[in-house]
Amino acid sequence: MHRLVLASVLLAACSGSDARETRTWTPADHQPPEGESSDRTGAPDEDGDPAMTEARAAAALFNAMCAQCHGMDGRGDGPGRPPVAQVPDFRDATFQSGQSDEQIAQVISEGRGGFMPGFGDRISPEGIGALVRHVRRLGGALPMPTPTPGPDAPTEPTE
Repeated sequence: MHRLVLASVLLAACSGSDARETRTWTPADHQPPEGESSDRTGAPDEDGDPAMTEARAAAALFNAMCAQCHGMDGRGDGPGRPPVAQVPDFRDATFQSGQSDEQIAQVISEGRGGFMPGFGDRISPEGIGALVRHVRRLGGALPMPTPTPGPDAPTEPTE
């Protein structure tokens, strides 16, 4: 009897609307708080390059939202991948050449095949665009931006 009541309460809690507010995603959403390190070496993120900042933020967003199934490096071998799901390998040239940016964005937004949920209600169009570029970087179709040297960067000696 108690199990039936518990199940009813859980079903009632889950059946309510789950409307989540979508707000504009910015790379700052995935940056460490002021004064904290952005990498494992302890060096602060001071390059100030918007492309590099977005690339790092997109990687963090991918790790948080996608890597469970797609794997940290995008090979489709994440620990949470459903056993029967065909999860693409983003590093595969056939995948990269066979999907447009718009198709990748649509799958991220709407989901696919009953296994991949849609994230359009949780990730803004800017965040989805950043994830598309990250998927392209995983496959080598888009290069990782190179950091812009800061004013204190050493200069190459001239001969």
